[in-house]
Amino acid sequence: MLKELGQELGLSSERVRQLQQEALAWLRHPAHSWRLRQLLGKNTVADYRCALAQNAALRRSRRKKR
Repeated sequence: MLKELGQELGLSSERVRQLQQEALAWLRHPAHSWRLRQLLGKNTVADYRCALAQNAALRRSRRKKR
């Protein structure tokens, strides 16, 4: 799927994967996703903490790759 999307957009599949991960991280941020979380019934403090932990883990993994 990433390969086909990359071809359509003129990007590599790796760049499409990177953009996908960035978008998911952005959506996990509570300020950006509150409405979506409300609709899904995932608007608790535990859900908020889980999203913050996922974003922190993603940032740590990015730092290690550099």
